[in-house]
Amino acid sequence: MVTEFHSNGSLGDVVLEKNKKFEVFNERCKEEGKLENQVFVGLNQRKVRLYLIDMLKALNYCHKVIKVIHRDIKPDNIMINHNDEAVLIDFGVSCLVGEDDELNNNMGSYIFYAPEMFMRSQGSKVRGEMTDIWALGVTLFYLLTGKYPAHGAPDLMALKDMITTAEPNWIEIKHMAAREIIQRMLVKDPDNRATLTEILESDWVTNSGQETIGLTTVDSPTRDIKASFGNINRFLKSKAMG
Repeated sequence: MVTEFHSNGSLGDVVLEKNKKFEVFNERCKEEGKLENQVFVGLNQRKVRLYLIDMLKALNYCHKVIKVIHRDIKPDNIMINHNDEAVLIDFGVSCLVGEDDELNNNMGSYIFYAPEMFMRSQGSKVRGEMTDIWALGVTLFYLLTGKYPAHGAPDLMALKDMITTAEPNWIEIKHMAAREIIQRMLVKDPDNRATLTEILESDWVTNSGQETIGLTTVDSPTRDIKASFGNINRFLKSKAMG
């Protein structure tokens, strides 16, 4: 199998590297039960905004053009290429959906689960696009702050409670326009959560209305949007064959 090589690692790697110098101190705080004293740092919001635009182009193509739900969006699955562009990878648990984009089972990493994924009853379905948007919101929170919205949960039950009932510490996101749209992406009710269109039209993404984000359609694939997908073509081919 031939895969693409992204020389600058993942966004998860980049954030971990920035926080390495705090590891010993943060571990001591954890042992002493003083999580509030831990120190984390995120990436520059201007750079995160550009990575977000890359991801929005990718998700628009996935959700709106080829009807694919990624289901495992997280910093470790967003690679940085030689042009400092964000590339979405690992479509291993992704799925093709119909017009209703409904999913009848959960996939992905627990800390990126949307509330409705924890609260679903047996046989019920969730909207795939909304779960991808939630996971992208969690990813953005992490990139900007160096920690997850549900930081400090000691076990899965506590994590579930934090995701379904608690609010993140929003003041940790210093940039107001970024905070506003990420808050909308992390609304617990999927019916009220920000849509892809609303994110694309937000003040942070559009630089307060000064920029318009061009999107690729099925009839006009461009090099830059193809570059945002990693192994998606192989994924689609395997689905067709299987």
